[in-house]
Amino acid sequence: MKLIRNGKNETVSDRVLDPAEKPMPALSAAQAKHLRGLAHHLRPVVRIGGRGLTATVLAEMEEALLAHELVKVRLRDLPDRRERRRLLVELAARTASHLAGAVGLTAVFFRPHPDPERRRIDPTAGRRPPRDAKRGS
Repeated sequence: MKLIRNGKNETVSDRVLDPAEKPMPALSAAQAKHLRGLAHHLRPVVRIGGRGLTATVLAEMEEALLAHELVKVRLRDLPDRRERRRLLVELAARTASHLAGAVGLTAVFFRPHPDPERRRIDPTAGRRPPRDAKRGS
């Protein structure tokens, strides 16, 4: 699969292994909660087996993030919690995405589309308006 970014032709593996753009700021707790809520009804798009992060898994994750922005991932054959967490953090780093949450063997990742006109998810939409200084008046 080829990507065209900033006038350059790149393969997905180039993009996955060497993200050129600067990372977006970390998600706040409220943003992560909002994204997890949006992902609740989603089915896992990417599955990671006992082999871990293979080139195929990374390419599939990249494709899913470009198509959907919010991706649910299912892990298999990884009974150790620390190993699962390490793998999820590495996947987020290698795909320049954010880990919005993980429960058991399921995780949710978010990365906004590189083209602002094609973005469909606003991670700030879940914020509450600021509290008024004068409450009850």
